[in-house]
Amino acid sequence: MNHSAGAQDDRVVITCAITGGASRQDGNPNLPYTPEELAREARRAVDAGAGVIHLHGREPATGSPSHDVAHFADAVEAIRVEVPEVALNLSCGGTADLRERVRPVEVLRPELATLSLGCYNYAAFDGSAHLKTDRAVVTTFATMLESLSVFTAAGTAADLECYEIGHLDNLDVLGELGGDTSHGHLSFVLGVLGSQAADPRYLTYLANRLGPARPWTAIVIDPHRHWQVLGAALGLGGWIRVGFEDCHWLAPGEMATSNGQLVERAARLVRACGREVAPALEARSLVTLPGRDFVSVG
Repeated sequence: MNHSAGAQDDRVVITCAITGGASRQDGNPNLPYTPEELAREARRAVDAGAGVIHLHGREPATGSPSHDVAHFADAVEAIRVEVPEVALNLSCGGTADLRERVRPVEVLRPELATLSLGCYNYAAFDGSAHLKTDRAVVTTFATMLESLSVFTAAGTAADLECYEIGHLDNLDVLGELGGDTSHGHLSFVLGVLGSQAADPRYLTYLANRLGPARPWTAIVIDPHRHWQVLGAALGLGGWIRVGFEDCHWLAPGEMATSNGQLVERAARLVRACGREVAPALEARSLVTLPGRDFVSVG
């Protein structure tokens, strides 16, 4: 990863998480499931200014989350045909066996793949005072090191996800254990129920704790404070992520009909903050490991 793009750089890489793993079409009929739908949404996002596409595996017929290599492969191929210039970031999150989660990285060699920097709680309300989801995601140092080993062999940069303030301290521990995170990109995840809230004060601490030496992205899973906290991230020198995985809403009561609409609003926010959106090819050079070959289909 090119770390000349530090926290004071005016360029902003916009990541678009086009589908996620938990959302369903009964809550958002525009959510893509099939490879063709995913490629179409990737095109819309890139045309609007996205430089990275974050991808979860989906079983095309039902939309169920999947770590099956074939499901990832079909989606990756369709997206690389449609927008070969964009960098792909594959999700390795969840509670499935680690080998199942990292196998798509071994086979498909994406530019980026996610790695949680520690354990975290993941919960969600069902629209009332009851929880529809209430689970803990367990990540040990051993699993972090194994993931890093797989990523290194694949030429894939780690997207190091920080769900709690203490997760940043785990970078130092990983280094002491021999894990190389020097090229890892940081994603600060805020707003997941049970983990750190979507609060600009947390983001300020995290950005200051990390320092300007490496780029970071704000991920805000909170429909009420999504755009507010993304604006704060841009003011702090960070990059931002949008998309149907994180927030479906352009404004209260106004659901986006495509990921492209969310990226369009994000790009306007970037420019309003006096910064510049990095187009896909430039963004690719900022997030890809040094010496990484351009991956294309054909």
